[in-house]
This record gives sequence, C-alpha cells and structure tokens, in this order.
Amino acid sequence: MVDDSHQKVALGVVVAFPILGGIAVVLRSWSRFMTRTRVGPDIKTNYVGIHEWDIPADYNVKTGLIWNFANQLLYNPCLTMVKLSILFFLRRLESQSRLVNLLIWSTTSVTILLFLAVLFVDIFQCHPIAYVYDISLANGTCINQGAFYVATAAINLFTDILVVSIPTLITFRLHMPWRKKLAVCLILCMGLVATAIGIWRIILLANGFFPTHPVTDATYAIGFCSSAVEVHVAVVAACAPCLKAVVSRIWPRLFGTT
Repeated sequence: MVDDSHQKVALGVVVAFPILGGIAVVLRSWSRFMTRTRVGPDIKTNYVGIHEWDIPADYNVKTGLIWNFANQLLYNPCLTMVKLSILFFLRRLESQSRLVNLLIWSTTSVTILLFLAVLFVDIFQCHPIAYVYDISLANGTCINQGAFYVATAAINLFTDILVVSIPTLITFRLHMPWRKKLAVCLILCMGLVATAIGIWRIILLANGFFPTHPVTDATYAIGFCSSAVEVHVAVVAACAPCLKAVVSRIWPRLFGTT
C-alpha cells in the first residue's frame, strides 16, 4: 500500500494557506467598508510526499517540472506585490520623517529591481528555456540552480527585514500610550512571521540542494510547500494593518477610539 500521508499533509498546507490568505483579504475589505475607506492600489503531478519506491515506473516527470517552473515564476511576483502593498501603506502613514521616507523609497526601489532581476534569471535559467522542464532536450544547460535559489531567498529575506523595520520606526514616533503603541507595532510588524518562514525556507533549500549526507528518499519530504506557506502568510501580514476597524469592534479597549 502506498504511504501517501506526507502528500496529504502537503495538499492540506497548499490548500489551507491560500484560504487563510483569502480570509485576510475579505477581512481587509470589510474593515475598509466599515471605515468607508476608499480602496486604493494597494500535488499530485510532482509526487511530493510519496516514497520514491512508490512512484510509478511510467511516471512522466515533465508534467511535474512544468508545474514547478510555473511555481517559480509566480512565487517572486507574489511576494513583491505583497511587499509593495505594505510599503505603499506605510508611505501613507509617514510623511514627515526624512529618514523613514528615504528608507521606504529605497526599499521600494531595491524590491522592484530585485523582482526584475530574479524574474529574468528565473525565465532564462536554462538554455533552451524548455530544458528547465524537459530534460530530454539535447545539449541543454542550466545555471547552478541550487545556488541561485538559496541566494535569491537570502536577498528576499534581507528586503523582508527592511520592510519590517520601517513600522517600528514609525510607531515609536507616535504620541500615544505605550499599550496602544505596542499593539500597533505588533500589528504593523506581522511580517515577522513571514520573515521567520523565509528563514525556514532558506534552511530547507540549503539542505535540499547542498545536503551534508546522502539523500535516499527525496520525494517524501514536503519542504516544497514552504513557498505556499510563506506567500500566503505574507498576504495575511500585509492585510493585518488595515484591520483596525474589525479588531476595534471585537476588542474596543485595545485601540480605544483614537
């Protein structure tokens, strides 16, 4: 009997976190409606979680590689849009501090440039392009994909830290009681959760591409799901600062009426 318990966990993860992200977007829209705020521009085919010896001998790896390539092309744009959404939101909060404004615009520029660079390398990581999902092509070559993925994840982590540091600077300039200041800071810094998951993803990538011991059952691991977790936790984190109206209705003493 095929042991598909890990695959069921993987499927649960990639389904559950998009649902959480969707709920966060709905709550954000509800919060904006409550405050009358104008809405601004703000696995089966891969056999993940299945033992290698349970994979059918006639399995066509090409289909799984196509889905993997699609995931690579979507992952970076999704995180970039989330970060830009947070940065534009923070820009509306702060307009007096030159340091904060400089940090916001610098981080925005770095995020956009990184997005363009990573997208370009993602698309052209192999020559011909189709070789990334069709390894039967003759004379195909690729860059060191493991080094590229780990390096990209590390640079993304650096921009995550920049984005998360800005709310702290803004919050501690506000004139309000410490309790409310701490509550605001915690909400604005929800991105720390996504940052922690980003660190976890780097570790998984490093262990996957540069193992320190022989790997005998690579397909049974479900670290592949870390991308889905990171993206949708980031969506939840980006929506959190806009949920003040909802949170104030449930816990009115947390923010008071200000």
